[in-house]
Amino acid sequence: MIRDFVGALTNLEGLLGSPRVGPRALSALLPGVYAGCTSVRSAFVVLVDAVAATTAAAAGAELRESVGARLEALERALESATRAPAAATARLALERAIRRSAPELEHARALAELLALAQREQRALVAPGLLLRDALGSPEAASGAQPALLRWSGVDDAWLPVGTFVRLVELAAPLATWRAGPSSAVRLRVSLSRAGDHLVARFEPAPATASGEPIFLPRAPSRIEPAEGALAAACGLLGGALERRPDAVSVSLVARPLAGAAGAG
Repeated sequence: MIRDFVGALTNLEGLLGSPRVGPRALSALLPGVYAGCTSVRSAFVVLVDAVAATTAAAAGAELRESVGARLEALERALESATRAPAAATARLALERAIRRSAPELEHARALAELLALAQREQRALVAPGLLLRDALGSPEAASGAQPALLRWSGVDDAWLPVGTFVRLVELAAPLATWRAGPSSAVRLRVSLSRAGDHLVARFEPAPATASGEPIFLPRAPSRIEPAEGALAAACGLLGGALERRPDAVSVSLVARPLAGAAGAG
């Protein structure tokens, strides 16, 4: 539902910028988009309610507040354009509102779904390095992404919540690329913690002589304030943590039991 609404916003932005779309056509479209804001607000409430009784409750509430503020700004722009569909200033204001709202809503959706998934997904025995190589190394992942290198060591197989782990790494990646800058080389290292009970995915600057599997790190089109809190909460639900240092960002989760402990899940 939220993804469809973001797609509708993107389409509307394109129509607003077209001189072929007149006030009458615009007037027919805007009420449906305005109504969609209410539906999206409700959808976020449902997503956030899924973690209301967990340690991620505060992060979920922050996401909901952020989405609410963005939807209110979008609704104001829609109201102005509805009252004066022929006014160039109203159309431009709505374009600006959509340009900011669409990527922020999509980012918030992904974070809210990560929180919901982190508390319910069952674990499976996988090879973490190969899993990330397959998820981040495909040609489809390259579009709009930052090239990076993947290295893993000390762990061949682990019992992990597969979808949650991949999404966690994908959503943490923009924190590293925002810090490193688009022209900086980044390496993703996957390894066990010193105690051997946590799997750690660490984003760090890649040395000039670094080697590894080529992958592509997603770049968030926008950065919303609750992002780091939501990522930290997701790690917490998985028994791990988000760590931020001047030169590195890492996410971790309990990887218990490791390969060899049969019957776990």
